[in-house]
Amino acid sequence: MNKDYKDVLIVDEHGVITYVYVTNIRSIYLPLEQVVGMKVTDLYDNLNEENSGLVRALRYGVSTVDEYQELISPFGDNIYQVYSSYPIMDGNRIIGAIEFSEFKYRLEDIEDIRYHWDKPEYRSNNTRYTLDDMISNDESIQELCTLISNVAKLDSTILITGDTGTGKEVVAQSIHNLSGRAGSKFVSQNCGAIPENLMESILFGTVKGGFTGAENKKGILENAQSGTVFLDEIDALSLELQVKLLQVIEDRKFRKVGDTEEINLNIRFIAATNSNIETLIEEGRFRADLYYRISAVEFELPRLRDRGNDIELLANHFIDYYNHKLGKKIEYVPADILEIFYAYQWHGNVRELRNVIEGIFNLAQDDKIYRRYLPKRMTKNTAKSGGEYADSVNSGGFNLKEHMDATERKLIAACLERNRGNAARTAAALGISRQSLKYKMGRLGL
Repeated sequence: MNKDYKDVLIVDEHGVITYVYVTNIRSIYLPLEQVVGMKVTDLYDNLNEENSGLVRALRYGVSTVDEYQELISPFGDNIYQVYSSYPIMDGNRIIGAIEFSEFKYRLEDIEDIRYHWDKPEYRSNNTRYTLDDMISNDESIQELCTLISNVAKLDSTILITGDTGTGKEVVAQSIHNLSGRAGSKFVSQNCGAIPENLMESILFGTVKGGFTGAENKKGILENAQSGTVFLDEIDALSLELQVKLLQVIEDRKFRKVGDTEEINLNIRFIAATNSNIETLIEEGRFRADLYYRISAVEFELPRLRDRGNDIELLANHFIDYYNHKLGKKIEYVPADILEIFYAYQWHGNVRELRNVIEGIFNLAQDDKIYRRYLPKRMTKNTAKSGGEYADSVNSGGFNLKEHMDATERKLIAACLERNRGNAARTAAALGISRQSLKYKMGRLGL
């Protein structure tokens, strides 16, 4: 097999991508977090079940070694690769497939590269984001940006917590790009995206002969030398691997799987989770000593719905982005759509908002945004709420004060629950003082 392969793609038994690592700036046209979860045959326009080495490995259990392939992205770009694909076996059963590849440039690609050279997604250190991408008018985010600027220049381990889609990868990349390691690689790994039995090999690398079928491969730690490793969903690591990782962070040395020689390590560790680590520790699913080691500095990212007027700010920012990218002239979010946006819970946070705006651009026929462009989950409750209130008013059974008190009680109770009863955080999220919060809690019986 070609020893120069740099990129890796893993699919499960259904052909769904569970892991991707790429180094070439043009090989993957989407953010990597969007690639995970896609069917491999949906990744390129001309890739199908007949010409995909991964599908052949899944269907027939055969390997494809050092094959040349031309791929076409949904944007019409031609991409060229040499790849090798292999089935992943569990006994006699095929449970997935893995592909190693290297993407190639041709002479005619040079003009395309010159056109894209200044785009942030093509930075040579594997990052797409800087602190400029932390777009917000919210005080908590602005304070966070100040803290990021202060700690980025140090080399302490950092833990980023927050719900899915709140921007943990943006924060991690921003820290790297502000640090003295910005000239080296930023290597990101979602610990929950690949099978547990492959995680150790991908993290530490392997040596030929270390186990059946093993080759000399660098892991993400070695690939990130002098740079930063970002371990997302770190709570997905097994307890055994947590012990090994803790030792690596402490000793700054590691061994490849099957090797006896130690490799000195010079990297910064940043970890992230959308789980409550303290609860996982109580349940015996996460080691307390690893938690204390990775959280020398800890950042907690707020939910989008707790960020004041940022919904409108971010929505219009993404409209600007897609207008520029797709050559359209869609106007900013109108008032009636904004009303729906602010009533919606945004469980997927900033990522969900961006995807909703992208969906609008796919459906829009002119420069306007209409209610029918929104996902049904956003509009199914808003249509009937006005009718319900109208019926109550018409029947003489609507008491405005009682309704406002009930709404306020639900909002404050939900915010208290999200912030685990912390009054300071709850007051900040609601945009009121602690004294006002305590007064309202007393008045509403909370």
